[in-house]
Amino acid sequence: MIGAFNINTPSHIKLDERNHVEKPLLDQLVGLGWEILDLDSKQLPGDSHRQSFTEVVVLPVLRGQLKVINDIEPNHTPRFWNIVRTQTPTMEKAKLWLKDHGQLLEQVI
Repeated sequence: MIGAFNINTPSHIKLDERNHVEKPLLDQLVGLGWEILDLDSKQLPGDSHRQSFTEVVVLPVLRGQLKVINDIEPNHTPRFWNIVRTQTPTMEKAKLWLKDHGQLLEQVI
């Protein structure tokens, strides 16, 4: 056995992570209006603004987006939250996710 497959398993039955996990997720995110970085298998961490592949948050991009949001309305007034809700229709769902799982963003995998 190699991984979950016997070495005699025909290649058309074997699932590869790129085409059966990563690509469908990226396609779904694009459908939700996300901008994605879809890099090939020869990528380096720096190609996706990371120092290593263990980083799950692209910090330079996140910092840039947070700066844009905070420059619009630095005091987070109701006007600010209305702008965020308009630009982020899934904000309430994201807030719930962050409440339950936000600590994962700080962990090194």
